[in-house]
Amino acid sequence: MSSNISGFTAAKRKIVNGKNQYTPNIGNDFEIVTPLPRNSNTIVGVKPANLNKCTVYTFDNKLFIKGAEQNQKVDIYNITGNKVHSSQISTQTLTLDFLPKGVYIVTVDIETFKIILQ
Repeated sequence: MSSNISGFTAAKRKIVNGKNQYTPNIGNDFEIVTPLPRNSNTIVGVKPANLNKCTVYTFDNKLFIKGAEQNQKVDIYNITGNKVHSSQISTQTLTLDFLPKGVYIVTVDIETFKIILQ
């Protein structure tokens, strides 16, 4: 095997016992392999998160939360990141008359949404 990479080969760190190999001689840590081209849409070694279990939208100064479980935490933040409301879901509708018009971030459990009150 050649010790130099070319247009048809790539250097890849060796894996030993499931971990990247690091030794005092860096030349021993790499092997020459056939490249595996990927684009920026490729996700390697990451399982997709199971998000978007619920949907959040506003209408007539009300926040509607569909698909969330009872007693999940709902937090609302203003555009500067200050928490302006916190509660647990007891119904799927929350009246937002206490908030001025503007852009807000809503978190439901681990999901995050942007809403605009007009």
